[in-house]
Amino acid sequence: MNTETTYTLEMDELYAAWSENRESATPHTLKEWTARYPQYALNLAQWAVTESLLELTPEPIITLEMTAQSREIGRNVLAEARARYEATLPALVSINATAKANGSSLNALAQSLGMSSRTMQTLDMRQARFETLPARLFALIAEKLEVSAAQVRNYLQFNTATLAPGVAYKSNGVPQVGEQKDFADIIQSDMTMTDEQKAAWLAEDEED
Repeated sequence: MNTETTYTLEMDELYAAWSENRESATPHTLKEWTARYPQYALNLAQWAVTESLLELTPEPIITLEMTAQSREIGRNVLAEARARYEATLPALVSINATAKANGSSLNALAQSLGMSSRTMQTLDMRQARFETLPARLFALIAEKLEVSAAQVRNYLQFNTATLAPGVAYKSNGVPQVGEQKDFADIIQSDMTMTDEQKAAWLAEDEED
């Protein structure tokens, strides 16, 4: 065993003994420790000073308010990061166009979501009031279209009801766009949806 290794081991043992003694009822003074181990006088002094400073430093008081503020800051940072990311996403031309680009169709999308083609077309034309749409709708459509929920939400949030491009309408003339309606009213008035389908979507609407 070389001298450096012996020195380290002895100092480690000394620190353990010194720390234990500090917790005793009658701890030795620094002068006593230095007299007993003069070769470690500098180390002993450093340990004593460090411990004294730690004892004088008050422990931080973390209140519930501070915890809540930290969480709020974290949420704001995440929200800002999400907003910056979503701002870079391309806007959807329409739900119908996006479905076609993925080799699908508006009808197939409606069926996969347990919804009628009529209701899906109404959504694509943005005739549903955005604030009445169930939050789950954005994620479900996004998953099927392989886009983000933010892109779907941004498209449906646009407050002008329009004719969806690329949709083949049965009318010989140009269909007129009606006023926006609540999502629940659209579902309830859709005679092509089953009671089970209506109940599922209305239940989701109530949860949101």
